Amino acid sequence: MNPVITFALAMSCTIPALIGLIRYAKIDSAFHPFIWVVVYDFITELIAGLPIILKQDENSMYAVYTFYPFISSFLYLLFFYRIHLIRSKLFVWAFPLSAFLVYAVVSIVVFHKFIGSSFIIWFDAGFGMFNIIMAILLLGSQVVYTKTPALKNPKTLIAVGYILMNSFFVFTKLLITMDLLKGSDINYSIYSIFKVLNSSSYLIYAWAILWIPRKTTY
Repeated sequence: MNPVITFALAMSCTIPALIGLIRYAKIDSAFHPFIWVVVYDFITELIAGLPIILKQDENSMYAVYTFYPFISSFLYLLFFYRIHLIRSKLFVWAFPLSAFLVYAVVSIVVFHKFIGSSFIIWFDAGFGMFNIIMAILLLGSQVVYTKTPALKNPKTLIAVGYILMNSFFVFTKLLITMDLLKGSDINYSIYSIFKVLNSSSYLIYAWAILWIPRKTTY
């Protein structure tokens, strides 16, 4: 995919980030961590993509994407805690930190060639599966406990966007482990689909933010 098109699709996160910042002071504070997520996505995509467009430098991309899953998951878990999907505050901090420590150790082991790099791929897939499970739990809670129409329910919309974003990511990682992405043509197609789905998730997030209820005033 053309780098400019790739960057444009990635920067679709600007839409929910901008809407979130505009509405931030007026919405229920339980949703604030989700706004932090989309703003963090905007910062990440900008830092990762702009150097590639301007001077074909991919170093920033590798740096920010290494830490992205752990910081992003922490913000999502904080959001899940704020809306009472998760009850343990310790888990919010412990899971991303523990996952990062495991990732760091495995990366060092892979670097020294004690084990194959497929371990990292399986780790990424497992992390994505955890995200999907959390999103499914959120979606299920809305189906059971609320009668708000899906297209007007911000929690339902966020869950759908999160599932969409992570499902294809996991699918891609599993294809890699089975050596099914060796051909350049299929690599190009998979990467293009991944970027389009991510962009679609950001548009869903933008719609969700528009339906976040205002904070209660007394």
